[in-house]
Amino acid sequence: MRDTLASLSPIQRAYLVGDQDGMELRGPARYYLGCDLSPARVPGIGDRLRRLVRANGILRTRVGADLSLSTMPGDTAAEVRADIRRVPDADFPGANDAVRRALSAEEFAFDGWQQVKVVVVRSDRRARLHLVYALWLMDAASLDLFLAELVSDRDDGENRTAEDRCPRSAGRDRSERDRRFWRARAAALPDPAELPLRPDWRHAGPEMTHRMVTVDAPVAAAVVRLASRHGLTPSAVYLTAYGAILGRLGGGVAHTVTVLHSRRTQLPTPDTLGNHGSTMPLEIPATTGQSLLDIARTVQSRCLSQAMHGSLGGAEIARLGDPNGDLRRLPHPYAFTALEVDGLREAWHGLRRRWDEVRLRVPQVLIDHQVVMEADGGVRLGFDWRTDAFDAGFMADFVDRYAAFVRELAESDDTWTRVPQRTPGPSPVKPRRSAAAAETLHGRVLRTAAGTPNSPAVHDAHGTLSYAELVEQAHTVAGLLLDAGARSGDRVAVHLPRGRGQVIAVLGSLLADCVYIPLDHGTPDGRLDAIARRGGVRFAITGGEPPADGRWVQRGVEPVPLPTPLPLPTVASGHRGRRSGPGRNPTAYAIFTSGSTGEPKGVVISHAAIVNTLDAVNDQLGIEASDCVLSVSSIGFDLSVYDIFGPLLRGGSVVMLSDQSARAPAVWAEAIARHRVTIWNSAPALASLLTEEGAATPSIRAFLLSGDWIPLTLPGALKAMAPAAEVISLGGATEGSIWSIHHRVGEADCGGRSIPYGKALAGQDVLVLDAERRVCPDWQIGELHIAGSGVADGYLNDPAKTAAAFFDDPELGWIYRTGDRGRRHPDGVVEFLGRTDTQVKLNGHRVELGEIENLLEKSDAIRRCAACVRGDGRRRRAIAYVSLAPDAPSGWRQEAYATLRDAVPQYMVPEALIALDEIPLTGNGKVDRRQLTALPLGDAPTDAATGAATGAATEPQRHGLHGHEVARCWQEALGEPPGHGTFFEAGGGSYDAIRMLSLLRGRHGYHVPFGDFMADPTWSGLVSLCRRARPAESSGIWTFRPRPCADPRLRLVLLPPVGGGVSCYSGLIRELAADVDVHVVGFDGPPAGFADGRSTLTGLARSCLQELPPEALGDVVPLVFGGWSFGGALAFEAARVCGVPVARVVVVDTPVSAGSRGCGDDAAAPAADGFVRDILETSGVAVEVEQLSTDPTLGSRFDVYRQNMALLRAWAPEPCDLPVVELRAGDDPAERDPGAWGRIGRVEQVVLLAGGHFGVFEGGNAHRVRKAIEGMRR
Repeated sequence: MRDTLASLSPIQRAYLVGDQDGMELRGPARYYLGCDLSPARVPGIGDRLRRLVRANGILRTRVGADLSLSTMPGDTAAEVRADIRRVPDADFPGANDAVRRALSAEEFAFDGWQQVKVVVVRSDRRARLHLVYALWLMDAASLDLFLAELVSDRDDGENRTAEDRCPRSAGRDRSERDRRFWRARAAALPDPAELPLRPDWRHAGPEMTHRMVTVDAPVAAAVVRLASRHGLTPSAVYLTAYGAILGRLGGGVAHTVTVLHSRRTQLPTPDTLGNHGSTMPLEIPATTGQSLLDIARTVQSRCLSQAMHGSLGGAEIARLGDPNGDLRRLPHPYAFTALEVDGLREAWHGLRRRWDEVRLRVPQVLIDHQVVMEADGGVRLGFDWRTDAFDAGFMADFVDRYAAFVRELAESDDTWTRVPQRTPGPSPVKPRRSAAAAETLHGRVLRTAAGTPNSPAVHDAHGTLSYAELVEQAHTVAGLLLDAGARSGDRVAVHLPRGRGQVIAVLGSLLADCVYIPLDHGTPDGRLDAIARRGGVRFAITGGEPPADGRWVQRGVEPVPLPTPLPLPTVASGHRGRRSGPGRNPTAYAIFTSGSTGEPKGVVISHAAIVNTLDAVNDQLGIEASDCVLSVSSIGFDLSVYDIFGPLLRGGSVVMLSDQSARAPAVWAEAIARHRVTIWNSAPALASLLTEEGAATPSIRAFLLSGDWIPLTLPGALKAMAPAAEVISLGGATEGSIWSIHHRVGEADCGGRSIPYGKALAGQDVLVLDAERRVCPDWQIGELHIAGSGVADGYLNDPAKTAAAFFDDPELGWIYRTGDRGRRHPDGVVEFLGRTDTQVKLNGHRVELGEIENLLEKSDAIRRCAACVRGDGRRRRAIAYVSLAPDAPSGWRQEAYATLRDAVPQYMVPEALIALDEIPLTGNGKVDRRQLTALPLGDAPTDAATGAATGAATEPQRHGLHGHEVARCWQEALGEPPGHGTFFEAGGGSYDAIRMLSLLRGRHGYHVPFGDFMADPTWSGLVSLCRRARPAESSGIWTFRPRPCADPRLRLVLLPPVGGGVSCYSGLIRELAADVDVHVVGFDGPPAGFADGRSTLTGLARSCLQELPPEALGDVVPLVFGGWSFGGALAFEAARVCGVPVARVVVVDTPVSAGSRGCGDDAAAPAADGFVRDILETSGVAVEVEQLSTDPTLGSRFDVYRQNMALLRAWAPEPCDLPVVELRAGDDPAERDPGAWGRIGRVEQVVLLAGGHFGVFEGGNAHRVRKAIEGMRR
């Protein structure tokens, strides 16, 4: 019996489709179960197994490569065996362990009909039953009955033969109504919970880890009792608990889970086994501000109403919600199912399931949670998760947390009704207040200078200042400010060119007890106007340029020019004594950052806060007098605060660059060598520029990187320049006094998705808080906050912004809200997950641009990359800008797209890759994304795999033969030709797509992975995929296996007819038995070396043999060569020269005599007409002769046709003893002489076929050809 996949339930289709190439989290759907068994039940198990197989068509159903179904006859049940193994008692445990391991990894042949295996291990005293089966065969109810029938000693003598019974899914007449229901809801479903997945989770293997938790009957009964009191079912309560734990770990927001439910209308009987399940997405409400009872009632109501519309499966619903989404991925990979098991009944049958040894494998699922409610009142909580997708510690914590929550539900009704309130969390330890709280930056510098007055403090293009000289000149600046009327706490702008003057000016401002405001010398006038106004700036230390000073006067600011060149005149002793102590002003500086409204905001940093950060970092690095820092960052960027004061607090020195050398990596390298720089501190982009200079920098012992994503390749490049150096990632915010967190980068860190964020610096803490400002437990996503001694006082003269970003917590202290998302790991490491307010979403999918950048920067062709989002609404798209290496190959873009398509889902692949000379940077050395988004896109080059297919389909003629072949298979699968939309918009389903791809593979040799087509399910996109699937090789010859064959009994090699195409064999291949291993040879172009006129058919046969895989000719399986028309002649020559035994050659209407081969004809003139007719008859494609010169594909095929016709006419067949079966057309056969084949081979059989030359595979002919081939099966 043949059937279609549509006859199966949604869950059966999902299991089969989920095992296709290219699907995210693909894998086989398998279930293994071990059961203790009474030895008395072992006899007769084999007979009972065969009875079950005979009675249930589903257990005899074979799935073809195209997902067509065929049910084997009932008598095939006789082939089924239960493997009964008897072992001594002492060997019983080891024997069972071996069986469990083997069956847990069982890989049934995809197209094999036997998808269930039973093994029984027994000793004198014990027995154990092992069962593994493909999940699409049976649901939980069918498994219960299967086990009962398998071990039952009842023999009612029935001979059930439900020959064609393959259970149909119920309620298919409701599908249109259900589509309307889901179409209105699917698009609004939220994303799944965001759990801490490993960076490479998308490539996790099919292996799953299992854990089972037992809820004792008294605890389970308490849950049922309380649930009933509130009008809830137990399954709704457990589903809510599962969703609540997922939701809390994901940040407390609403999320979606996949619920498995049954579509059965009645319990199964022994002859109606099957899987009637389906899946549906279910929204779990946000946990914030709601009790568990509120959430559970919502969940139960939604679950019941949605189950009434259950004829569609999860994949179909996802397609309704996002028709243009990436159909390779299941959008909701956290699954739940509740089921009942009658363990008491099974015990009566002598059977007890070993729940801890269950092994489940499910495609497209990350966590599968099963709630098993047993007849004795107990509950088992099963968890199966993708082993490679999660850290083991996370899943252990997840299961423990869930189990503890269930116990809480049983113990108190208050757990159900309580709305979570703010409570102190277990983390953090409240940060210590630094002992340096009473110290000031300038006080510490003065103390250092007093101890080492002659040590170098500042280097620049004009030489070196000692500590004594630096302090002396800073006092002079302080005196100038005091003479101008400066008071304690006045704001002083430092607006100077790069160099020693900046260091002298900021230290002088502090000595005058003022607050310094550092400004880049190139800051635009408009921004200076805003800073002067918002910051209440009274004085500006300038370089004395009259126009600039005039502008400061217009702003109401008094300029204090420094004389040029320095040094400054010595300060009067009276000024030096006035402000040399700590002073009354607690604020050290205010640094202005860009605000979201465009208005700059000034971050106010106290002396206590910045001294805490500097000491914490210096302690981490062990900074001492011999250390030297190169200041590459602008003074307007807070990294400059460390560049200047980090070394000066410990007796070290700083190298100040000039404006001219600030962006000159060659000068940096020279300065590093000249001054023996030991500490590099910058944004990652500037460090990347240094690596490109290629100079060794062995003196550097630490690279400090912060302010932006760190490319995964950068630490290794820096270590190559300075092998002994550490690479340290620093993070935080300007509002946290430069940095609050650090991480020493190890080699293993560079193999993940991003460099870890790290742990808090001393005196600070990085807190993860939820929406209620509660400290999140480990693993839970929340918003990152900075607490402790480093937190800024707020924003200068802006109480509204201060109140929005800072708050005083009675338990945690003064807190800054960063706007970043993250979570804390059990070891204290904080994981950064991006911004809360700028998280990129494209067509409903979360996209992390840093992941795209890191992938592209791993390419040797790409120096740097920056990704951004362009466009609005549905036209939002990711664009990646790259700067190329000097030796980047011309095909860099294609290689980059191939890398991306292999690593991330299609929705994360940028629509365009645009090469720039340089990635633009801000003055702080960060990537200037605003400038990138302002660049014109123009005709940006797109991914050839996707970009060409986004518009409407064009006429097939524009795509030549490829387009015709695709269109023909498309129409056969859907019943209508391709149009302007996608395959699924035209009404196709996943199984229709698989059938179409199978047709393309079987007829034309195009092996297109299912996942690749799902990424771009359009006609033109599929044409592009077909072109890539079989690129033109230098040989012009290609081979393929149209279907897998695990245990062949015959091997068949089919050679192509004169045009090189092989679609003529597709029907025959489908007719052949499953144990016939088929290899097909075809031509895309004239093979190399066959255009000189001296080649022979024998030479072409040898070339074909060289392209076959070794296994095609390499074992004892009987080998048959075959071909139609010209292919028969080529098959004969291949068999003659292959060098291995050949069982027979099957020639189908093949000419062999000189007259029949047209040796005397002058066929040059009608060659084109003959080719056009050949294409029409074999492929059903009508082409014009004129297209042979305009379409490259047709032109190449025409060259093949002419070549092969010439080889056939020139063929001089040598007689040999090869066994030949000749099949001749009944009407006008190609070989007119009936005895011709007998003169060159040993003809064993002649079969007359109905019709003419082009109809030899039609109707009953295919069966006759099949018999001729399969006659040699061993």
